[in-house]
Amino acid sequence: KKYVLRGESLDINLNVSGLYTPKELFIAIGDKISKLVLNEKNEYLYTIKNLQQNTDFKFITGGYESAIYQVEVVESPSILELNCKIVYPTYLNKSEQTYKNTGNLVVPQGSHIFWQIKSNAINKIYFQVSGKQNLVSNSSLNSSVETYDFDKKIKRSENYTIILQNKNIKELVDSAKFQIDCVL
Repeated sequence: KKYVLRGESLDINLNVSGLYTPKELFIAIGDKISKLVLNEKNEYLYTIKNLQQNTDFKFITGGYESAIYQVEVVESPSILELNCKIVYPTYLNKSEQTYKNTGNLVVPQGSHIFWQIKSNAINKIYFQVSGKQNLVSNSSLNSSVETYDFDKKIKRSENYTIILQNKNIKELVDSAKFQIDCVL
């Protein structure tokens, strides 16, 4: 079983070995049969383009059919919304403010920032700040959109990174980097 992100292509490089090497090799995808290209290295090549759904395929040559292979199409991990609520220090006598889809922030020292991240196709989100990586908990209940919350009191300027891990492919990780400027 192979995973591919929705909309991406799958390149097939097939080596055939043994006493008999077929002159032609075909791939059957549903009702469609296509011929593979033979390159100078004796590899058969084919690209399944723009995959949108799980796809089964098999190879055919001279009356022989291979086992059925499957490519599973998965969603790319993504942030749908990044919302920040800033609670200012009490000495400022300033009411809290909420920002939508803003990652870089300028806040007074002592402000408390509450992030809410709405995402799709995520298994885990890590919030990395001050060199420390924090696993963020999923606060959504039975929703098609996952919601993750994280908060931090700001004492100095620093960078932070939101790290996304795909729910289907643990090795598939994406990230977004931002800056918090702390003013006195």
